[in-house]
Amino acid sequence: MIRAVLDTNVLVSALINPRGTPAQILDLWRGDRFLVLTSEAMMAELEDVLARMRRKRKYRLTNSEVGKLLRMLRQFMISVAADAKEPVVRDPDDAKLLTCAASGRADYVVTGDADLLSLKEHEGVAIVTPAEFLQVISNR
Repeated sequence: MIRAVLDTNVLVSALINPRGTPAQILDLWRGDRFLVLTSEAMMAELEDVLARMRRKRKYRLTNSEVGKLLRMLRQFMISVAADAKEPVVRDPDDAKLLTCAASGRADYVVTGDADLLSLKEHEGVAIVTPAEFLQVISNR
């Protein structure tokens, strides 16, 4: 089965727009079309981003919506101990994503981050946009 690491920007986008490509990706994940890997560092980043968004009330996210997403992610994502060597990248926040992907032997990193996308791959892991990943998963 395909193993993927979903960047925080993909998960947040799925929450903001329930009809967008990232939300479709989560629907396919819930349908057991692929596995999602995460790490404690990535979950901490997601929780921090969502907490800031709730405080700013920018997207009108309810505590219930955010809590439901976090519970689902924690329950069904595969938590990976980040034991691979941390790569040197322009944005240090991106290192945790690549480390998780390498440690968990992911097939894909799915992101909207231009810095990561410019790499195209890292240690054999393809780095793709949500639209590219949706196409891969939909064709399987």
